[in-house]
Amino acid sequence: MELVGAVTTGDTWNLPNIQFSGNTTADILVNYPAQTGGNKVTINVLEGGSTPSIAVVGGIVIGDVVVNNAVNLNVQVNDEAGNPVQGTRVRIENASGGALVAEGTTNASGLFTSSFNYSTDLAVVTKVRLKGFKNFRTSGTITSSGLSVGVRFVADNIVDLP
Repeated sequence: MELVGAVTTGDTWNLPNIQFSGNTTADILVNYPAQTGGNKVTINVLEGGSTPSIAVVGGIVIGDVVVNNAVNLNVQVNDEAGNPVQGTRVRIENASGGALVAEGTTNASGLFTSSFNYSTDLAVVTKVRLKGFKNFRTSGTITSSGLSVGVRFVADNIVDLP
């Protein structure tokens, strides 16, 4: 696919549900003049499309092309009876080195959700904590479909002593 533009003010291209594969040079050839004033050509991958490889011609540099492919990260937390647990702290980290990917708390439905700009599969560790429950930790992978983790919290009956 070739994206051609004659402007130096940036453009946005929305590509819904396109699956790229088998292209020898690049999935998308961006043919634009050099961009000025910090302008970017933005490619939004939508509706589960795959992240394309990019090549540039015409004066634009690869740093002036931004590819966004947002996927959802969902963590559902329920107690042993299946009831949602609100206020649970959730942290998703890169499995290699522990860099933060996303963090926050669950809502009244026991759901934590965040958006992630997907470029390639990423191995992650999801950690879930709340006083009164045993800490939860699991490994997973953020894929082009996102990440979905189900947590069944187990009560922690150990009493904190002074």
